[in-house]
Amino acid sequence: MLQKVILILMVVVLFSGIFVLINEDRSPMASAGPSAGQNLPAGVAQILKGHEFSSLAVMELPHGPVVFAGGIQGLYKIDPKSLETTVVTDQGQAFRSVRALLVIDGQLWIGHEQGVSILEKGVISRRITQSDGLVDERVLDLLEVDEETLYVATYTGLAIVRGPTVSWTSGDDGVQALPGESIKVLFQDSRKGIWMGAYNARGGGVLVEYNGQRQLIALQDGLVHNSITSIAELPDGRIAVGGGVYTEGGASLLRFEADRWYVEQNLLRDDGLAGEKVRHIFVDQSGLVWFCSEYDGIALFAGEKPQRVLTVQDGLSDNEVKKIIQLATGDYFLATRDGLTRISHDFLLADHG
Repeated sequence: MLQKVILILMVVVLFSGIFVLINEDRSPMASAGPSAGQNLPAGVAQILKGHEFSSLAVMELPHGPVVFAGGIQGLYKIDPKSLETTVVTDQGQAFRSVRALLVIDGQLWIGHEQGVSILEKGVISRRITQSDGLVDERVLDLLEVDEETLYVATYTGLAIVRGPTVSWTSGDDGVQALPGESIKVLFQDSRKGIWMGAYNARGGGVLVEYNGQRQLIALQDGLVHNSITSIAELPDGRIAVGGGVYTEGGASLLRFEADRWYVEQNLLRDDGLAGEKVRHIFVDQSGLVWFCSEYDGIALFAGEKPQRVLTVQDGLSDNEVKKIIQLATGDYFLATRDGLTRISHDFLLADHG
């Protein structure tokens, strides 16, 4: 009997060890940031290491700006000066998988795993869920189209919120309705064109609504990849579309001519990107373009010329940067797979090799 017990215990220990090995991240692509005790460069700070973040927003208050950051573990409020953090909850319950944050007239619209919640003066004043017509509550992005219209992107379709009314378009309705089932990113350009980027194996690409017309742009039109992660407008009016899966992808630069968008150029790693897949694109106040990769940090471009690459060796919390915002002070906040990074504007002006 004792031998059987010992044998069972040995089997349990063996399988436990195998489970740990399988789930341990030993990938060479995993970011290895500064170790404990390692000094960060002047002007760089890391916040909430060990937490995943993919959404950021800044709200201007009478006493100064406040940064909100959301991710898998919930929603946090950060003082941009002291870097003091506070957990934001819904009546004591933590938000889950906060993928989108949007500030509208002093309200914080929160897109998370259970719909949309509106934070107003410290309390949740409204919730939008399945009972209101939001068929899929797993929100991926939010876009304020005008004073009366909000687009809500989800894993299986798009919701349009107009006042108390919520209408729904399914991802199964075809490319004339949506570019794919899962709408990853929403964007409105300076011409008031609305861009929807899909991120799924079936279909994909971007769908543009402009002047009552719709245009689908996909791989067959020259797009670098059909799985779209980010859309931004460049200082010269072109649209940059980032995408990819794992170690594939890049960024497409689109130009508007004769009432249509055309892929003018594709940027790849050989052109100066930090990595193959583009995870996020951000244009800062000076016009500098930040192309964030999945595994290899950020490539900074001035126009079409790469300037430098930022990685964990420069103080990033992680090489996978999912969102960037810039405050009126010029400082940046970066949401990464492993915490937040604050970078001072002066850091970029200095020569860090």
